[in-house]
Amino acid sequence: MASLCADDDSKADRTDHLDTSTIVLQIISEQAESIQCHDYENGKLYLKAERICPANNQIWLYDDISAISIPALFMDQNGYYILCRKRGERPYRCPSCGRQWYFSEDPTYYCRVCLERGE
Repeated sequence: MASLCADDDSKADRTDHLDTSTIVLQIISEQAESIQCHDYENGKLYLKAERICPANNQIWLYDDISAISIPALFMDQNGYYILCRKRGERPYRCPSCGRQWYFSEDPTYYCRVCLERGE
């Protein structure tokens, strides 16, 4: 499976993880059991290897109910992971009420006060 993944030394600019925020939320809400562990200090969400499957020129995360397309998958000595925001990185901010939160402390992309999607 190494050909599906970039190793830790070759990954692109860390800002690419901002594009995966919807995927991270989808995994947390639909396939939480597919998460091996998280490392918010380094911006990594580790996935269980047995749930990862290549098909149709894409990488998929499967469970018995859903399949989620993974745009980029990385690996290091701890396993397979996707990028997510690091702890303490730029917080999400609600455009309506101004509430701010960090994903590592409140794993949602929607404001808990007014339900608007954070930026």
